[in-house]
Amino acid sequence: MPQLIAEFGAEIVEKHCPGMMKFYKDFSAKVHNKMATDPALSQVLAKIDNTKLEKKLQAKPPQLPTAPTNQWLDKSAGDVSLDGLMAKIEAEYKVRHGELNLVANTTVPFGPGSYKVKAGEEQAFNTKMAKVRAALQSSMDPGKLASEIGPDAIRSLVFETVGLVERAANDDAIEVAVAGNAGHWVRDSKIRLVDHKIDQGQRPAPVDLAEAVLLQAESNALAKLGNRDPNSVVDVNGEKHAALVKSLAADLAKKMKTLPADQLMDLVPLLANAIADSPKSPFSIKKKNLTGDPSHVSIDKASAKRAWLLKLKAL
Repeated sequence: MPQLIAEFGAEIVEKHCPGMMKFYKDFSAKVHNKMATDPALSQVLAKIDNTKLEKKLQAKPPQLPTAPTNQWLDKSAGDVSLDGLMAKIEAEYKVRHGELNLVANTTVPFGPGSYKVKAGEEQAFNTKMAKVRAALQSSMDPGKLASEIGPDAIRSLVFETVGLVERAANDDAIEVAVAGNAGHWVRDSKIRLVDHKIDQGQRPAPVDLAEAVLLQAESNALAKLGNRDPNSVVDVNGEKHAALVKSLAADLAKKMKTLPADQLMDLVPLLANAIADSPKSPFSIKKKNLTGDPSHVSIDKASAKRAWLLKLKAL
């Protein structure tokens, strides 16, 4: 804790590690009390006098470094890999459902490594985690991931996945639920990246903004068409999707030149809703797919373009 406080400042550590900070303060108070009340330590306490140092620091506070604000990871980073995600998911599950496995001479868990699977539950744990791995492997197409992934998104995926494992009626249900959630997470990654860039004061490339709009519109359309299964991830024709992204990007490139930065954040939901909610919706589920593949949504390119052009014109 002293190292963290020295590196980032007490306020930052308090904000991001409140539990550790409380433990540190409580422990420090116990140590000080012990030294103040134990005669054997009173002479040592008398030599510890920070009065001068405290006055100097109050008069001239040190310029502490700030915590990094942009810790987004390249999609090829280890933490985003299947093995990296599984390590976090397994650790989180052990913390919630395992038992303490403390290092010798320690009494306080200091991380996920301080927990292990309970005796007799190893086989059940391995079965559940095998289902999770299979689900992630089938859903997380690296080609569909955003180029960068935020740490908050990784944490959310880990917590949501463990929650799905906990709530699953049986082991087979784990694979279905985790695959659906991971599929949504992959699609949303490009939307999150666009929001992040705008939040950082950057202007995203028109093609990135266009893809975020269409990804959101497609997901909205699936629900509007009656498929509200949380495990269903919208499926569209890849060639049509790519053609629409290219077309919308060209139209956005012209419009983005005239839009102030603060309006870009609202552009994704604004255009996505305009396309999905259009009176002459460009989206439909063909009769042959209603039973066979109810997550496959067909797109009429001309209708989609009409919808976004009307909205862009109105801005």
